[in-house]
Amino acid sequence: FFFNDTATTEIYTLSLHDALPIYLFVSSDVLTRAEMAWALEMSLESNRRIGQVLLDANFIDETLLESALQLQKMVSERTLNPSRACEWLSLCSALRTSLESLLAEFDRLNEIVAFLRRGHFFDEKTLRDVAAKTPDFHQNAGTALLRHGIVNPGMLDKAQTCLGFFRSGKLTEQQAIDAFKHSHQMRISPEEATRLINWDAQNLHGEHELLGKTA
Repeated sequence: FFFNDTATTEIYTLSLHDALPIYLFVSSDVLTRAEMAWALEMSLESNRRIGQVLLDANFIDETLLESALQLQKMVSERTLNPSRACEWLSLCSALRTSLESLLAEFDRLNEIVAFLRRGHFFDEKTLRDVAAKTPDFHQNAGTALLRHGIVNPGMLDKAQTCLGFFRSGKLTEQQAIDAFKHSHQMRISPEEATRLINWDAQNLHGEHELLGKTA
């Protein structure tokens, strides 16, 4: 249903036999079946391109539409399977990023996940369950955990900051792990968490209890 001409950035309607973009949006849980059915109906009633209907209704933005079109091309050219295309589109939506940016982030995501695993942040049974559902889990652990809701973008941002503290020499790795845990549990920034780490254990424990009571 969508075709993107990069020279004009206009969205065109394709023949009805090409249902891949609808499949991608619905199977990736970016849109519900009801939302897509409404968009199809509005497209027919208003004689508007379905891509434009989705944009006008704020169901998607232009970046996400462009990502879907790129994934559509990759699947049609058999360089990507539909299941992986749906996973990537879901991540583009969750992270509010383009496909190009997402692909560039995969290595970073896996580094962050490895950092969190060293800190025993994940339950190993949970990891095994996700791994069992993901054939190439070791190569795409970050995206798999995002896909299954084990981590979210906010958690990854905090973990990246704490990992940066370790790499810059500001903190030891264990301190960086502790900073992330406190940042996540207390819902504070990693910078605030690093200040807590510099306290002695008693003060740190007391502050944790105080925040827990007032939360």
